[in-house]
Amino acid sequence: MSTIFNVDHKVVAVATLAAAASVTAYTLYRLHTLKRKLAAGEDVYETAKSLNECLVCHYGSPDEVLPFSFGPKSDVDFPKRCAELCVKHTVGKVVLLFAPLTRVTAMSVGVGGSVETLHRTNRP
Repeated sequence: MSTIFNVDHKVVAVATLAAAASVTAYTLYRLHTLKRKLAAGEDVYETAKSLNECLVCHYGSPDEVLPFSFGPKSDVDFPKRCAELCVKHTVGKVVLLFAPLTRVTAMSVGVGGSVETLHRTNRP
């Protein structure tokens, strides 16, 4: 009789199958719900919840983004750190279609913490 970590392989196979079936059922439920909302004309992407999550991600404090006592609190300001890296490696250089870095935010179509950091850092 085959065993995996001293457990009969049939028990492991059944548990794995049950977990996969549960994930599949949940995914199909979410897909059906999304299709129903789209058919009804609901805007599923521009909801108040998704807007609030995006704003917290870009402008929230580390305690708002990660409200748990555990986790990588130093890694939550990702947009700001990306902008700071961009500034660090392009100060005094010409980038983006030969525009100086001070013009990057004028050409950007994105909004968020990274654009705000670029704008604040590179005001002429």
